[in-house]
Amino acid sequence: MNTIRTDFDQQYIVDATFVIIDFETVTPAKKPPEPIELAAMRVIPGLQIDQQFCANWLIRPPDDAPLTAFDTRQTGIRWQDLCDKPSAAVILQNFEKLLRNEPAILVAHNASYEANIIKRFAEACPNLATLPFVDTIALTKRVIPDLSSYRLDALSQYFSLPIPHNRHRALPDVQLTMQIFLRLIHLFVDKKTTSTVAELRYLAGIPHKKQLPSQMNLFEENT
Repeated sequence: MNTIRTDFDQQYIVDATFVIIDFETVTPAKKPPEPIELAAMRVIPGLQIDQQFCANWLIRPPDDAPLTAFDTRQTGIRWQDLCDKPSAAVILQNFEKLLRNEPAILVAHNASYEANIIKRFAEACPNLATLPFVDTIALTKRVIPDLSSYRLDALSQYFSLPIPHNRHRALPDVQLTMQIFLRLIHLFVDKKTTSTVAELRYLAGIPHKKQLPSQMNLFEENT
């Protein structure tokens, strides 16, 4: 069984690679969510957007997880858009190949949702399933506590970011999440210039595998 990779935990955040992902899903009654779309973008060392990396796939759900009228109203995705597309297992295999087993931290908004999907399909993407996740909701609560809402649209308004007209499609949601993530990271790093990936995972990762020393005050300002 694969274990969570920790070989890059001691990297400084500014030296790390992050891959922001989003699934759109259908949620059949009494069954787990089934992905119908996956998108990903990458932030490379220096906290720069990798302009060469942008992935977006449509996914055919199983026959027992049909696309509903609500799903189409929410996403604009129609059954005819999905009926000839590969399964989730095939798409996740392709995604894993695209990442080329390079160390990276996955990032998502409400990341446990994406993490649970990948975990379900771990047999198809075993290396992808070992990558740690950072949740932008958890990170926002650490960096900007006491907001009235941590939904993606609310954070977009907080940071004065335009909400794309095609929200609830995977790629626009990834683009929006990435902009929010970069703003949060800059705020986080400003509070402690030597912040490491391990510290970030402790504060906003899922799950928290290892606790940092209790005496470490990650937000202590330099005096």
